[in-house]
Amino acid sequence: MFDSIHNAGDFLSPHWLAEVFPGRLKDLHADWADRHDHGKGDPWHGLMSAAEPFGRAKAGLTEAANGRAAESVRALHDVLLSAVGYRPGREELRTLRDGLEVTVPLLARYQTATGEALHILEAHAASCAEDLLDGDSGGAGRLLDGAHIQQTAGHATQVHAITEALSLLFLTDAAPRYVLVVAGGWLLLTDTDRWSEGRYLAVDAETALARHDEKRTGELAWHAGLWSADVLLPRDDAPPALDQYIQDSVKHAVGVSKDLREGIRQSVELLAGEVLRVRRERGEQVEGIPELPKDIVQQSLRFLYRILFLLYRMSPGLRRCAWDTAKEVTAAAVKPARSASPLMPSSVRNSQANRRW
Repeated sequence: MFDSIHNAGDFLSPHWLAEVFPGRLKDLHADWADRHDHGKGDPWHGLMSAAEPFGRAKAGLTEAANGRAAESVRALHDVLLSAVGYRPGREELRTLRDGLEVTVPLLARYQTATGEALHILEAHAASCAEDLLDGDSGGAGRLLDGAHIQQTAGHATQVHAITEALSLLFLTDAAPRYVLVVAGGWLLLTDTDRWSEGRYLAVDAETALARHDEKRTGELAWHAGLWSADVLLPRDDAPPALDQYIQDSVKHAVGVSKDLREGIRQSVELLAGEVLRVRRERGEQVEGIPELPKDIVQQSLRFLYRILFLLYRMSPGLRRCAWDTAKEVTAAAVKPARSASPLMPSSVRNSQANRRW
């Protein structure tokens, strides 16, 4: 995967992205090429043509005075989103959260017969993935126009940080299936379930445009295939392509032998036992914390998963074993842990530990 695409918290299975997604791109490319041949727009060619207008808009942002910076950022966003099939149409979403009126400025809003499909928010220009999560940076990581929560008739709370705005939006009566945040040349993509788990895609479109990789499965094609309107919006009454990506990503990780399950169970038990031992040595609480099953198992599995993925990438001789084991780890990591889970080690079932272990 390209370094302009950050799969934070494994929003999609890295193995699915490495092994299956290139095939999905080939299918998308056939449609894109056909549309291009018939004079219709498509996100792949749209990105290939966007480098020059994006550069001009970025130069305008650099030269803009403070009072015009927000206007220049919006112009930059319009160029980027229009290239991949979105139609900017700014509006204020008015909805409720726990009976309180909430107002969220949107760059674009897409609805279907079944509800809110996609909301696009816009923020100050970010320079790196970390900026998207830094709501205290005095610009980056903050919405251009904040959201509002009407607490009482005369008092409203403003929400500017991207992270807080997303958490707020997903709890409203108009919560969307997906949210895309555009912040200059960076974008963040997530959904309700994955955002609550710290999982999202952060993409550096500016770098991808500058590199201008035009190969059919090159960097621009990956961007078009992950966050364009072709992927996030329903087409012909069918669900968004990203829905299928997520389903395939999970299915791709399911099913391994009993021996591997037992090996993972033992590994999780060792990790959990060490966590509890260290906490006891420090005099920290290990009893009476109800979040233990989910937290210990999920974090241990994700730790193991990353080790196995490195083995898969680094050692051809271990790839088959690492690949099979990683599928088991992924399947368990994406499934909510329960105290009755067969992967739950006895030392964890019989003890309670703090989330911050």
